[in-house]
Amino acid sequence: MIIRALTLSALLGGTLIGCGDKDDTAAPAAEADADTDADTDADTDADTDADTDADTDADTDADTDADSSMIADLQAYDGYAENDWVTVTAIVSSPHNSYGFFISDASGPGAGIWVYDDGNYEKTIAMGDEITLTAELYEYSDLTELDVSDKKKGSLEVIGTASVPAATVVTTKELADKKTAEMYESVLITVENVTVVDPDLGYGEWSIDNDVRVDDLFYEVTPKKGGTYSSITGQLYYSYGAFKIVPHDESSIVE
Repeated sequence: MIIRALTLSALLGGTLIGCGDKDDTAAPAAEADADTDADTDADTDADTDADTDADTDADTDADTDADSSMIADLQAYDGYAENDWVTVTAIVSSPHNSYGFFISDASGPGAGIWVYDDGNYEKTIAMGDEITLTAELYEYSDLTELDVSDKKKGSLEVIGTASVPAATVVTTKELADKKTAEMYESVLITVENVTVVDPDLGYGEWSIDNDVRVDDLFYEVTPKKGGTYSSITGQLYYSYGAFKIVPHDESSIVE
């Protein structure tokens, strides 16, 4: 009986030891699963967040720069109608000529407009001022403008200073085509390497290549026939049925 009891005890002991071995084998498998899940989740989240942020920021910046001109929308009547009262923030991009001035909010086609103030703000603003104005969108003799002359309805406030948007280089051939020139109405432009065709068209006007006119809206020039200029810079104004470049001062014309 004693021998049997020992034998049975040994057998049972062997069985218990065997069960313990199975439990030890299962535990590492559970640890492996936990490690795999943790690594996968961490890596996936980190990569997704980084890629999404970088791509979104880059695309947003590019779109904002391309569509940044409210003035271009006003010029095209894109979402606006004549006689609408609008509020615009922009930069004074020309001198004042006693009854008006130009503003811009970007460079390129459409990004400039004439502001008619009837002299009310002549001493208030200067070129390079950043302003906010509320004015009536108006068409005067085919020139799109913002009319802020009615001080009871309109307003103008200087809110700071800023760099004037860079002039856009165009050719006199582009300006000779009325449809193309229309895109640059009131925009600050530069024409390069031009020759004087007619030095005196009357009323302070003269012409260069392709019969493009230059006018003394801000600054009077006395050119010589056949004279050449490496560049002329100014807004493209429209009056009396013609587009005209209007230089600001002597620095606008480079020989």
